[in-house]
Amino acid sequence: QEVLALLQGVLVTTTLAGVASFFIGGALSRSVLVLFAVLAAVLLCGNRVVVRMVLRSLRRAGRNLRYVLVAGSGDLARLVVQKIEAHPDYGLAVRGLVTGETFTPGARIDGHPVLGAVGDPASLVETYKIDLVYLAFARPDFVAEESALDQLSDSTASVSAATALSNCCSSMQSFPSSS
Repeated sequence: QEVLALLQGVLVTTTLAGVASFFIGGALSRSVLVLFAVLAAVLLCGNRVVVRMVLRSLRRAGRNLRYVLVAGSGDLARLVVQKIEAHPDYGLAVRGLVTGETFTPGARIDGHPVLGAVGDPASLVETYKIDLVYLAFARPDFVAEESALDQLSDSTASVSAATALSNCCSSMQSFPSSS
């Protein structure tokens, strides 16, 4: 999809250069335009591939990570954590969970610390330097989800709802919404 967009951009740029050259007086030959198109396409696509490979290797080594806070403690939250841990090349690291229930200091869910209750996710985002928050509450906990959204409205973290995952989690090919 990204390669297709790059190729379309190269095609449009080459076409515009050819049309401009025609109206100015034909300073660019067709062979120069074709050479430009081929070189631009190869170099742009090659650059993207190399950068992605470098980023994946850095992320697998634990560098260049984005820190995640999972809001929820049920099956959906566990599924989100498992999906993140199954793909270290996503560059995501789970810092902890926020529960919809009351917070018990020192509590852990599947080895991850419970950092607080849903009433204070904005302060947790700042304290733990969270980049991304996944809301993974069960449907009966929609009040907790709304509360978390209200609390995070002025936060610097990106917020994504994981509720749609419960229907399609077995067939997901990719998880994060951004790279």
